[in-house]
Amino acid sequence: MTIKSHRSERSSGFVGRPRIAGLRSIARRWDQAGAADMVQLAILALFIALPLMVGIVEISVGFFNQAILTNASRAAAREAIRVPEPRVTPVNAALAAFNGGRINWNGSGDLTAGMVQVTSSGSQVTVTLTYPHRFLLLPSFADGIANINLVARTDMRMRR
Repeated sequence: MTIKSHRSERSSGFVGRPRIAGLRSIARRWDQAGAADMVQLAILALFIALPLMVGIVEISVGFFNQAILTNASRAAAREAIRVPEPRVTPVNAALAAFNGGRINWNGSGDLTAGMVQVTSSGSQVTVTLTYPHRFLLLPSFADGIANINLVARTDMRMRR
């Protein structure tokens, strides 16, 4: 490499900052390579980050609906052990608690009375809710694993 001056060598005094020959062509090639790398990174991020974020949302909605289902099961059990009379039937308590609070972006449908099972033996009450959860985007990719059953079971004893 040769070092050239900004000013000609004939001028007297301050020489100025040195300039490396070919530095501009190296910088130009680096800028072009940098742009190509940025495009490759954007494409890679599209195919890795986007499915990862969609998966996080899918799992989060499932966990949220499971928490709502558990709370609905507890509400139904509380109504079932209520003395002397329940205000509403345990089935209606479960339906109101679940259908009012869940996330339903994909039209999974509401919890129905057939999905609620209330059994009692003596002072023990067991409420079991089974809800078929459908994922938001997963059914278009995987038919066999797209639907899962969320189950919540609550046991409570009635005190006298």
